[in-house]
Amino acid sequence: DVRDYWHSPGTGAGSLNFSGWSNPQADQALDTALLTLDPGSRATEYATFQDAFAQVWQGALDVVETHNGVRLPIDINVAQLPSPSEDYPAGQ
Repeated sequence: DVRDYWHSPGTGAGSLNFSGWSNPQADQALDTALLTLDPGSRATEYATFQDAFAQVWQGALDVVETHNGVRLPIDINVAQLPSPSEDYPAGQ
């Protein structure tokens, strides 16, 4: 469940929210989703969480930088990425 990784109370020692991200709207959506049995309502709450998350992180997660400094769009096919062994052959 994403709640363990993104809910505000999970920012203390021993938590899984390593980024320390905190957002009351996202917390409320995650809390409600956890207690909701109806799949449609639950999906709506997770969509609310995703919207809150996207508002904060939009632009920060649109590219990935490879081991050799190449910046690629986040939607790139991972199979197209160069292998680290191409730049760092064994024994060098």
